[in-house]
Amino acid sequence: MKVLYKTALIVAIAILLISSSYIVFFTETKQTENNNTNGNNNSNQNNTNGNNNNSNNNNNNQDFTHVVLVEEATATWCSNCPVVADVLHKEYNNSGKPDFYYISMVEDKNTKAHNRLYKDYNVLGFPTVFLDGGYGVIMGSSDFEKNFNEKLAEAKNRQTPKLIINLKTKWNETRKEITITATIENEEITTYNGHLKVYITEINSPWSDWAGNAYNFAFLDYAIDEDIELQSNKNQTITETWSAVDAGYKNVIKENLWIVATVFNQKSTKEYADPSKNGNAFNAYFADATTATRVAEGSLPPTVGISSPRQWELYLLGKEIGKTLRGRTLIIGKTTIKINYQADAGLEKVEFIIKGGFRQIKETVTKEPYEFNWNSFALGRYTIVVNLYDKEGRTATDSIDVVAFIP
Repeated sequence: MKVLYKTALIVAIAILLISSSYIVFFTETKQTENNNTNGNNNSNQNNTNGNNNNSNNNNNNQDFTHVVLVEEATATWCSNCPVVADVLHKEYNNSGKPDFYYISMVEDKNTKAHNRLYKDYNVLGFPTVFLDGGYGVIMGSSDFEKNFNEKLAEAKNRQTPKLIINLKTKWNETRKEITITATIENEEITTYNGHLKVYITEINSPWSDWAGNAYNFAFLDYAIDEDIELQSNKNQTITETWSAVDAGYKNVIKENLWIVATVFNQKSTKEYADPSKNGNAFNAYFADATTATRVAEGSLPPTVGISSPRQWELYLLGKEIGKTLRGRTLIIGKTTIKINYQADAGLEKVEFIIKGGFRQIKETVTKEPYEFNWNSFALGRYTIVVNLYDKEGRTATDSIDVVAFIP
């Protein structure tokens, strides 16, 4: 009788919460069959040289094989975006000598990323990938890998001016500053007018996507963002110092910083953020040369992301049922809190903390699978916090707000 009563009570509460929160069950039109990209996304730590790609202090001979710039429009709330991120990272790591560099423009975490996507690209939906400043555009996650390889080949094989970028960086640990020197050489017979952007990114981001995976090469700020004019067979050198503290990123570490420099053509072409319908037109300034470098070698910081429960989802007795309309995460009945993580230096422990109005639950896990079974009584709003510690004493954290009823 107790089991029947408990089951009936859970069902009754579920009906009540569903009706009061307007739960709707649907699949997003751009969603593929599986958006859960589990596993560790270890980034390519070494700077492998392609066209216009020079390590910190090296000036390599160039063959003018074009390296493509890829900017991914993404957001932490986007349930389709992990599919695209997974493909980009796999293709990048499998490419050996990379034929593209990509930047994760997380629009809800970074104001400048948001402005780049909406003001420069007139973005319509997420995810959208812009290749070479809009020369190629892919909106949505459906059949993304095939579409990406086709667009990448088109961008890679297009005719571009003969430009060489040499990129040098110097880190000041005391002031948390990078001094970046970019030298652009024009080997054309005519004057070249363009715009130089130098992107500061983190290889392993503390931000996690909808599936609980850490972003890779997440955009932080521009170190250089200015027009250039290059006479034939001449070069121009620009040096700027970027302060992590002034930019609001005082916790960055030099080993985790990845710098991307791109020269965009001054001439614009009309392109579309929705290519299938020629919708959301924008002025595209194509990227003519791109290089990238890591600031310093060394182990990367750990990352952690909550993979279950996820934003906007309803969980009934531990099973993911569907999306909620109001953006809440609802948990009815006991559930298991799961994570995705990366720890180059090795994982020491994971803390699970559940904060409510009248109580707090804390559990430390030191063995795989680093999960926590939440089965104690709960009723109301809670914040789930996960703190990860690696064997070098570095930490990573993630959290999610939920509404829970666990009898």
